[in-house]
Formats: sequence, C-alpha cells, structure tokens
Amino acid sequence: MGKPPPGALSMKITAIDCFPVTLQFKEPFVIANVSLYDLYYVIVRLSTDDGIVGYGEAIPAWEVTGETQLGVIDAIGYFCDPRKTGIDLIDEDMASFENVKTLLERINPHRDLQRVWGAPSAKAAIEGAVLDAYGKAAGKPVYELFGGANAPVPVTHVIGIYPVEETLRRVDAAVRSGAGIIKLKVGAENVDNLRNHQRDIEVIKQARDVIAAAGSTAGLVADANQGYLTPETAIHVARKIGGCLDWLEQPILAGDKIGFRQIKQACDVNLMADESVHDIHDARLLLEWGAVDYLNLKLMKTGGLIAALRIADLAAEHGVPCQMGSMLENQIGCAMCIHTYLCHPNIVTTELCSLAMLRECIGSGIEIKDHHLSLPDRPGAGIHVDDAEIEKHLVEKRVASP
Repeated sequence: MGKPPPGALSMKITAIDCFPVTLQFKEPFVIANVSLYDLYYVIVRLSTDDGIVGYGEAIPAWEVTGETQLGVIDAIGYFCDPRKTGIDLIDEDMASFENVKTLLERINPHRDLQRVWGAPSAKAAIEGAVLDAYGKAAGKPVYELFGGANAPVPVTHVIGIYPVEETLRRVDAAVRSGAGIIKLKVGAENVDNLRNHQRDIEVIKQARDVIAAAGSTAGLVADANQGYLTPETAIHVARKIGGCLDWLEQPILAGDKIGFRQIKQACDVNLMADESVHDIHDARLLLEWGAVDYLNLKLMKTGGLIAALRIADLAAEHGVPCQMGSMLENQIGCAMCIHTYLCHPNIVTTELCSLAMLRECIGSGIEIKDHHLSLPDRPGAGIHVDDAEIEKHLVEKRVASP
C-alpha cells in the first residue's frame, strides 16, 4: 500500500486472532423462526506493531446469513492467506485513513469482484477491528472518522413471542417505562391455542389499545421474521389489524422480494425489509420498485459500517428512512452499530436492545438509561475489552494468522 509520508502515522497489522465465545440470555428469546437460549459470537483481536489493539465482533446468524462460528474464523483466515484470495492482511500498513479505506474495500468491495463471497459478519468483524485500532491511533472515535457526532441513541423496546396476556403485560410495562417505540415479535402460526396467526392479530390490536389508554405517544411495530411466509398470509393479517402498526417488518420469506410489492399493492400497510436486504443490490431492487417504506440495516448482513452507510445513502435518494438493526450484538458489535447510526441522518431508529437481554457482556463502555444508549468519548470504538473476559466465555481459540 506504499510507504507513509514523513511524520505520518505508521501502523502495521502483526496478527489477527479469533475467539469463538458463547453468551447467555437472561431468558429465552422467541421469534418466528428460532428460539434462542445462548448466543454465539466470534471476537476478533487485531494487533499492530506499535502495540495498539483493535477489537471486532461477528455474530454468525446461520438462519440469516448462513454463517457459523467456524465458518467465520475460516473466512477471516482466508483474508490472511494470499494463496487463496490474493490478500494478506498481515503486514498491511494502516498509515492513513485512506489506506484503511483501501484495505477495507479489498475485504468488502463495492465495485469489484469479491475475493470471498458472502461471509458478511466475518467482514464486519475485520472492519470493526481495523476501525477500532485506527481510531485509537488517530485519537478519534469511529463516528468522527466518518463525519458523525456523539449523542444519546434511542432504542426500540423489543418483546418476543409470548401468549397474549403475557405480551400485553410486557407492553404495559414498556409504556410505563417511557419506551418510544415498542416492537412485537410475531409470525408464529399457532400460539396460546390460537391458530392461523390469530394471536398476532389479537396482541397487535390490544397493544395499540394499551398504548392509547395510557395516553402514550409510543410507536408500535411488528416483526414477523419471515413467519407469514407468503404475501397472501401477510395481506390477511395486515387487513385484520387495520392501522394499528407504524410498520410491519419482514412478513414474508427473505428471497421473495416481489412479494413486498404485492403486499403494498393489496393493502395500506407500511413495510420494512430486513432479511430481504443484505447488500446494496437488494436495497436498490426494493427501492426502485417502491416496495418498502423502511429498510432495516444490520452490520452482520451488510459486511460492516461502510456498506451500511452506502445503503443509507441510496435509501435517502428514494425518501426511505432506515433503522439500525440488531443481530443481538454484544458490547463490541453494538458499539459499531451505534457509530453507524451516529454517522448518517437517514438512519432514524435503532433496535440495539440486546445488551439488556444478556446475562453478561464482553467489554464495557456503552451505558443504557431511559431507553437510550450512550458511548463514551473515547478513540476507536470506545469499548474497553479485557482479554480475561474473552477467556471466560471461550469455546475454543482459533488463530487466523498464518
């Protein structure tokens, strides 16, 4: 990548270590396509020749991206093996922000051939570690590198799939606590002895009544996580709930992008695409069709912050706002999501609620108060990571460096 000019920052990557870890939920988190008890991550530690260390995080959500812990580690290893990809991150010089962006463009190219197709959470973890390390060296938070400014980040209150009575109890508690947006997980066909998604219809309509009765201005949204499967089922539910929702998220199968347009043409409901949008090409298709009203961006789908910002730019051109979504990140990954949100005015909501759902986290720095997250004004990602915490939750250490 060339030698840095005299007096410029010089910082070469000396090692990239990968650590598969497991963290536990406080209680099971139930959505349409899976019940989660534990979460599986890969923590990436990037070391440099001047002693600066950067951390990144991957969440291999096999039901969304097809990745696994071992697959993430293997993919990162490919980026350190020029025999396989023509890329060797070891000894790469992050001498300037331009060098950093060039390096990251090789990992997750925008207008070139992919050296490793897919593997978005692996790419996001590498990007996070690189930006964390460079930000620390430059003395700047990641958001500042991309023109953002720090501020408290509002968080959507997410409620998993429970029977009607329990769901409404949790809605009431969320309203009383001052939640700004309440998201109901829906999409399971038979719950609480109610068939054909009748449970969803009941909780959505009654949740809107609970919010109104409390005199709250909280928004109400629902996320089916593909659970309605077909446009026909989604249309049936949408017509039954009338105007109760601010938006309905990912009602149909991820690959059925035409289905979004069918739903929009058949009924008056705002739609958010999530699992259907992994990259800018997915986004362009839905936006140009006028098939969605919102996009849910997740770094574990896009391959990192830079790609997410590109999609947010494109969505802004079409007048479609974005959400900074959650793949249930730990502190390290959540920090990068916050930085992304702080960098773009078209990312208007977040659902980065997983920190409060975990028994323990790896890393510290993000504070949660009154349905808002805040980052410390520290260089890099802003998260302090103790390697002993990684060891505590370690499954097995794998080294990506050759």
